[in-house]
Amino acid sequence: MTRNGKKGWILCGIMLFVLGGSFPAVALQTAVDSDPWTFSIAPYLWMAGIDGDITVQDRRASVDAGFDDVWSDLDFGGQIHVEVGKGRWGAFIDPTYSELTVEENTAAGRIEAETSIWLLEFGGYYRAVGFFENQRIAPEFYLDVLGGGRFWDVTGKIRSPYLGKYEQTVDWLDPFIGLRIWVPVTPKAAFGARGDIGGLGAGSDFTFNFTAKFGYDFTPVFSGWFGYRVLSVDYEDGSGSERFEFDTTWHGPIIGFMLRF
Repeated sequence: MTRNGKKGWILCGIMLFVLGGSFPAVALQTAVDSDPWTFSIAPYLWMAGIDGDITVQDRRASVDAGFDDVWSDLDFGGQIHVEVGKGRWGAFIDPTYSELTVEENTAAGRIEAETSIWLLEFGGYYRAVGFFENQRIAPEFYLDVLGGGRFWDVTGKIRSPYLGKYEQTVDWLDPFIGLRIWVPVTPKAAFGARGDIGGLGAGSDFTFNFTAKFGYDFTPVFSGWFGYRVLSVDYEDGSGSERFEFDTTWHGPIIGFMLRF
């Protein structure tokens, strides 16, 4: 594990510790044993384009695949968000897998850049405003404080008839902190947003994530939603022939459904 990787795990643990211990003890009284456990599972599809630069073994390729290129460039992708809570406290995990191949025509000929990404997001939240009075009914309004980590496992491949083939796999952990808000606009419809920042040299140099979405409750336990997500990361490691850089922004529509138990 790299030095930055160790720092990332340490800072991620510190963030989760602070999230759990920095609030007044009186807040803990709101999460008594009578509070129900809540559980939700939300499969979703993020139709993300990608812009930026990928450097594999000191060979750089620029990628520019917009939403209109997703269906032709995306080889495979899948996401799911799982969350559990009790009272004002909760935890979540959100794994993503994506394979994307982008071709670029340059003065040196055609370059093909392929990325395979495992992205595992995990963390905890504290509900600073709002509260679940019933495990099957969402609160009228809530504001959550978030803390956690985003683990990246990236395999980059660059192929060119003139340059040859280069492949490199790198992993790192970005701790993050953020906020999440949910605002009802009708008894069944609501607007939500989430934003976080992280990295800051512990894993990547900097990363930020923002999602805005609109949701509708078809039943007390089933809802659908759609929105837009942006995730940017600037990571670099190594030097010379071992240099790896992943300076990209992922952005695109997002759609899914949620089951609450």
